Amino acid sequence: MSISKILVVALVSVFGVKAYAQDAVPAPSKTVNWPELGFIAAGGRYNSAESILTVSNVKTLVLHKSIAVGAPVYSSPAIVGNTAYFGAGNYIFYAVNENTGKTLWQFTSGGSTFSSPAVVEGVAYFGSPDSSFYALNATTGALIWSYVTDGGILSSPVVSGPNVYFGGFDTYVYALNKTTGALVWRFQTGAYIESSPAVSGGIVYIGSYDGYLYAINAKTGALVWKYSTGTDDIELSAPAISGGIVYFGVDNGNFYALNAKTGTLVWKYSAVNGYGISSSPAIANGNVYFADTNGLVYSLNAATGALGWQSKQLGAGYSSPLVANGIVFVGSLGNLVDHAAIYALNAATGKVLWHYGTKGIVEASPSVVNGKVYVTTAIAQPSGGYNYSFQLP
Repeated sequence: MSISKILVVALVSVFGVKAYAQDAVPAPSKTVNWPELGFIAAGGRYNSAESILTVSNVKTLVLHKSIAVGAPVYSSPAIVGNTAYFGAGNYIFYAVNENTGKTLWQFTSGGSTFSSPAVVEGVAYFGSPDSSFYALNATTGALIWSYVTDGGILSSPVVSGPNVYFGGFDTYVYALNKTTGALVWRFQTGAYIESSPAVSGGIVYIGSYDGYLYAINAKTGALVWKYSTGTDDIELSAPAISGGIVYFGVDNGNFYALNAKTGTLVWKYSAVNGYGISSSPAIANGNVYFADTNGLVYSLNAATGALGWQSKQLGAGYSSPLVANGIVFVGSLGNLVDHAAIYALNAATGKVLWHYGTKGIVEASPSVVNGKVYVTTAIAQPSGGYNYSFQLP
C-alpha cells in the first residue's frame, strides 16, 4: 500500500457474531493452499475449489483465532497447509500455525513489510522497504538467498515457471531465478512501482506510477506492449488476466479491460464520483469484482463492463475482494456507521451475508481456503495488529 496513505487509526470495538445451529461441517476432500496474493500467477483471486463455505451457511462463521501481532499488518496472508505467512510493521516476517496460534518462526528484515508473500515449493518469497528481496525456507525460516535492488519493495511477488517476479521503487520490474536468486532480467518503467505483477501466457503484466500498464515477455524481459491511462497512476491495483483480457484499476477511479495480447481497450468503467481503485480485481463466473476508496464494492460483467451491482457503503478501500463458492469476501477500513470489518457478500446480488468487526483497519486482502477465512489488520493499539481466522461452528 502507499506509505503516504497509511491511515493511523485505533479501532478497539469488536462486533460479536451469533452462532446458529447447523449440520456437521463437511471436511474438505482435498487441502487447498492460498500461496500468493492473486491465488494463482494470473491473479483473479478466485478459489473455485471452495465447497465448505456456502451462501447459506456463511452467516454462521465464528472466530477461530485472534492473534495479536504487536505491529500493524498490511501484508495479506499466504496460507499453505495450516501455516499463515505474512509480514508486519515491526520488520518481522512471520510463519504462524493457524490451528494453535503458535509462531513457528520469524525472520527480521530491514524494513516494515507491505509485500504479501508467495509461498511455493517450500520457499517463502517477499520484498522489503530495505531494498532487498528475500527467499526463506518455509519450514524453518532460514534465509536461502536475498537480492538487493536500488529501492524499496512494496510489490507482492508472483512465482511462475523458473522465475519470481516483482516491481520496485527503483522503477524496475525484476525477474529472478526462484532457486538461486540470480537476476534473469530487469525492465525499467517511467516511475516507481507499488503494483504487483500477474503472469499469464508467457507475459508479465504490471502497472507503474507513470500511468502505464506494461506487458513484458516473461523469459526475455522485452516489452510486448504498454497501455497509457493518461495521467492515471496505477498505484496498488495488481492486474488479473482471464479469458484473454487483462483487468486493473487506477487511482482516479477508472477500471480497465484490455486485450491481453495486443493491449487494445475492450471497455472502461468509472467508479462513482471518481474515487480511486487501489484494490486488485477478483474474477469469477463471468463477472469481475473490485472495491473503490469510497468504500463501495462493484460487480461488472467481465465481457462488457456493464454494472451488475454496487454494494452499500462498507468502508472497503485497499483490501482486494476474493470470490469463493458464490461469496465475495472483502476487508473494510470502516465508515461513519460501522467500524472496520471483514465482510461476506452474495456474489450474485451484493447483499451482505456476514460481517465481523475487527480490531484495526483491514487494508490487507483476505484469503479463503478449506472452509476458513483469514485476514490481518493494522493499527490497533497497544497490540498493533491482529491475525484473524474464522470457521463454521
